[in-house]
Amino acid sequence: MQEYWRFDPTGELIRPPEYGVCVLGQELEPDGAARSAMLGLEVCEVGGRLRFRDRQGRYPRSHTEAEQAAQRAERARHESEAEVDRLRTLLASATGERAPSTGAP
Repeated sequence: MQEYWRFDPTGELIRPPEYGVCVLGQELEPDGAARSAMLGLEVCEVGGRLRFRDRQGRYPRSHTEAEQAAQRAERARHESEAEVDRLRTLLASATGERAPSTGAP
């Protein structure tokens, strides 16, 4: 194992909690962040959670955030398919043709 991280958001086991992040053989930077050589990302405490960030200060999505984004995308896809079906039906009724089915649920 090349890296080992500990984090205690409650501060019960590691004090102060913002310094609960550590890497074997690497010191914390003054802002409480350390760098993961394996991931190429900083590891820091944000709002009581352990987060990663890149050199530009951007935070990759957490698992929960990625799941929520996927659910939003799926809802948007279903809404778009329903709108396409609605417009095809409207066009077919305006032209007197039968609307083709997209097969969407």
